[in-house]
Amino acid sequence: MADNIVAGVTPGGFQKPSDVRILICYLLNSITQPLSEQQLQVILEETNLANYFVFADAFSQLIKDNQVEIIKKDDIEILKLTNLGKDACKMFYRTLPISVRDKVVNYTNSFLNKERSKKENEVFIEPTHNGFNVHIAIHDNGFDLLNFTIFMPTEDQANIVRKKVQSNPAEFYKNIIAYLMTNE
Repeated sequence: MADNIVAGVTPGGFQKPSDVRILICYLLNSITQPLSEQQLQVILEETNLANYFVFADAFSQLIKDNQVEIIKKDDIEILKLTNLGKDACKMFYRTLPISVRDKVVNYTNSFLNKERSKKENEVFIEPTHNGFNVHIAIHDNGFDLLNFTIFMPTEDQANIVRKKVQSNPAEFYKNIIAYLMTNE
């Protein structure tokens, strides 16, 4: 049974909920952007630092002990580290290896930047009778910087365009502007 509970946790990951509670408090104390419970769970699972069962146990204990609270901000539930959680973090964060601390904070910042980019930039594929339209919209501060549709004859080509734009929308936009502003 114990092997099933820690499945998905690589060496260097955590098998005890007490360790994961410290990790959660450290992470919430170290980042500036808000996180939801689901995002936190995904981050810990994708970094192989905790599996779902260990995370769920640790998280429920943090809520029960009033170290983390769930608040609503703009109709979204986000996590807030309470003063008790901050105190626990100050006392115990050094029990986490520095490599783990760096890994989880760096991954979280990257994860949140990708999430923000997905919200600010829309790229979706629409089948047509003879191919696929790739709709691309890049937004910033509430207005459209770029909004257009490009036709691709195959779904594979449409997916390549979608992935290329999504991988770096700012670079995509910059290259289009640079091309349009070049004098010939």
